[in-house]
Amino acid sequence: MDLEVDTEINESPPPPPPPPPIFLTSSINFITLCKNLEQITKTEGFLCKSNSKSIKINLHSASFYHAVISIFNENKLEYHTYQTHEEKSYRVVIRNLHHTIPIDYIKDEIQKYGFMVKNVTNILKSQSKETLPLFFVDLNPSPNNQDIFKINYLCFTKVKFEAPHIRRDLVQCHRCQQYGHTKSYCNHLPKCVRCGDNHTSDQCSKSKNLPAKCALCSNAHPANYRGCTVHKDFQRLRKKHQPNTISREIAQNSVSSQIQPNCHPLQEASQLHNNVPITTHNPPINTQHSSYSQTVIGRYGHTASNYGEPQNPPTPDQYKPSSPSVSV
Repeated sequence: MDLEVDTEINESPPPPPPPPPIFLTSSINFITLCKNLEQITKTEGFLCKSNSKSIKINLHSASFYHAVISIFNENKLEYHTYQTHEEKSYRVVIRNLHHTIPIDYIKDEIQKYGFMVKNVTNILKSQSKETLPLFFVDLNPSPNNQDIFKINYLCFTKVKFEAPHIRRDLVQCHRCQQYGHTKSYCNHLPKCVRCGDNHTSDQCSKSKNLPAKCALCSNAHPANYRGCTVHKDFQRLRKKHQPNTISREIAQNSVSSQIQPNCHPLQEASQLHNNVPITTHNPPINTQHSSYSQTVIGRYGHTASNYGEPQNPPTPDQYKPSSPSVSV
């Protein structure tokens, strides 16, 4: 006799990603630190990993992460951390838009498609600062963000949305001048990029006739000089630990259909004349963007993989950009 058993499978949503680690560099009593962290996290716990320069603290939830950051700030402890998953924007690049188009106008036109635009930035050449027909667009986290690659027309222009390349240069903090994190998530003592003293770079009163002093190696050059021995050491270490293939792929290669815009009447008439149907928006793709910002290399000689940081957004197919390439 066969028995039929009804089984129900409850699919629970995946757990949220853990918060980024915190790297504490202030001189503290380790046992006292752990007891204080234990009072905050209670039964959830935490993990520490120490080296000669810092203590790496891993917490298991965002609420405890923010509580620890608040306590560190109240006690004026030195630390750095990274961007949380909730704060991470989904960045894309628009090609072919004229640089004189107002930022707010571009933002409004993109929002007509149902995307939540956080920021739009015109891209400049790194050396001459010449304006380019390229714009960064930062979207707020949303499951349908990859649908933006389906847009073909924007601001009366045939455009192309692309995923930016992952930056190959080392991330350097503009506050403490150290490598591996950014100014937005740094609570170390400030160091001037020109004279190396304990003040922010915009407060420097050093004469241009006096030689610079590096905050990293104390030699006569600015702290952001790429020929600095500290920078070269980190570059060699990164090449040793990271593969050569670093590229975010363009998401539209995995999308078969395309969104047609609410175009200008002349464009719409042209489409009707050529019997080109105007399609509507497709259902959003259920995708999840990556968590906090990727760092190329850590402050004390550890690669990003040591810190448990994932790569930037998912990559379907190999992407070959047109010139010039754009990095985040």
